[in-house]
Amino acid sequence: MSRSSASRPQTENERSEGEENGRDTNNQVSTNPAEQDPYLITLASHLGREIERLSIPGVSQLSEKLSLEVELQLLGNGALTRAKILKSSGIKRLDDAAYHASLSASPYPAPPAHHDDQNRFEVELIFSPKRF
Repeated sequence: MSRSSASRPQTENERSEGEENGRDTNNQVSTNPAEQDPYLITLASHLGREIERLSIPGVSQLSEKLSLEVELQLLGNGALTRAKILKSSGIKRLDDAAYHASLSASPYPAPPAHHDDQNRFEVELIFSPKRF
């Protein structure tokens, strides 16, 4: 099983550009090199876009950084067969919204060849308070 800490990947340059251009830069990839598998970043980005599209209520009013972990079970073509919240954010409404976003984000990008022997992927989503 692979694991990633991300909700919307951004490089350091993209973070700087986003801050300069006024874009919301609250979602970012973990800086831990062990968690930088390109496919896991792709999954997290795909799910992050769906979460943004659904505009989860309450996220904009967070006062502290929260994270949750979701497990995605995928077929070889990227179709989701199961989603499960592995670690709660502590806010049921946020957990439920992330779970429903993970369902509606299917199909995901198909796993690359080096992931042929696995079908479960753990993605940590990080939600940060908006900075003014």
